[in-house]
Amino acid sequence: MNIYPVRTTSPSAPPEWTIEFCYENSGSISQCICVILRSGEEMCRLSVARDQGECAQAKVAESARAWIAEFLARPAEYMPEGYPTPRPSATAAP
Repeated sequence: MNIYPVRTTSPSAPPEWTIEFCYENSGSISQCICVILRSGEEMCRLSVARDQGECAQAKVAESARAWIAEFLARPAEYMPEGYPTPRPSATAAP
């Protein structure tokens, strides 16, 4: 699923970002899990408990767009070693 908002307050994600959904049931609790992918590489997992179907997908997709926007805004020097760099630092020397 591409992460393009229909009606949302979160910004759209660039086209290389996608999400996949899965559902897990554990006793009386069910959750919708969203796997955030960048060019096919897993970057993050988010979940919403006790909701299923399109409502859960809409909630977690909104959170995914917000997470991606925050990730892309991070300065490169704050990223763990070996982690994909979101953008060059604004304070880095040219």
